Amino acid sequence: MTTYVYDFSEGGRDMADLLGGKGANLAEMARMRLPVPPGFTVTTEACRIFLATGQPPDGLDRQIGEHLAALERAAGKRLGQVDDPLLLSVRSGARFSMPGMMETILDVGLNDLSVLGLAKTPERERFAWDSYRRLVQMFGSTVMGVDSAHFEAALATVRANADTPEDAARARRFGAQGIGLCRTEHMFLGDRRPLVEAMILAHGDTEREAALAALLPLQRQDFTGILEAMDGLPVTVRSWTRYPPRLPGWARVALGEGPWSLVSPGPQALSARLTGAGRRAPPASSTLAGDTADADHQQ
Repeated sequence: MTTYVYDFSEGGRDMADLLGGKGANLAEMARMRLPVPPGFTVTTEACRIFLATGQPPDGLDRQIGEHLAALERAAGKRLGQVDDPLLLSVRSGARFSMPGMMETILDVGLNDLSVLGLAKTPERERFAWDSYRRLVQMFGSTVMGVDSAHFEAALATVRANADTPEDAARARRFGAQGIGLCRTEHMFLGDRRPLVEAMILAHGDTEREAALAALLPLQRQDFTGILEAMDGLPVTVRSWTRYPPRLPGWARVALGEGPWSLVSPGPQALSARLTGAGRRAPPASSTLAGDTADADHQQ
């Protein structure tokens, strides 16, 4: 049976016609006992058959499967492994490199589950998601023929959900160009929940006012942190109720019937907007996309 797949430990530079320039050089380096990561090469003969018939040659799938299993054993990881996946790069290589050759595809082995395993520690989180993005972008353009301009346009406008200043800061580190949705009801989970329960179960206005007085600075602090983290980029806020009782006018505008698209003019103006005294609406330099015809919004 014809051999269509060679391990890096097989062959040498004299097999460039069959292994391509990169494959032959890797085989030669492995033969010289230089440190070469485990891997294998699919021959140019297999490529010629595919180009001529539109189908892979008989036995190619089995040979690739056998070499992939050996590679997994050598690496101690499995392709698609959820907790710590094996990642592969796929590179083309004719005898001589020339313009127009297939681009490299990196990080083969990531999927919606394995990327979570790769990102299991904070210092690897950005690396993991950026690796997954590279795989989708490279596979889409190189294998599926998707115009790379579509990926570039999406990256330029991507937005993330963020309910806390920490979420917003993380989104900016990952390149988000805005917050698609800030869910204000999520601001009252965790250790803040007792304050909301106290407001709901209050006996009379005095207890309710006390609970709101404790909640208001926390939410003001959250909005300040979120919008400062986005530094002028758009933030869409979903309200948790139509009109929170007894809140200042600026808060009613920010938390009114939503969602609102809030565009911060910058941290300094933002600070004045969110901490200003009295019942005044946000300054005119801020943009709020929503119906503000109700007079109560303009207090």
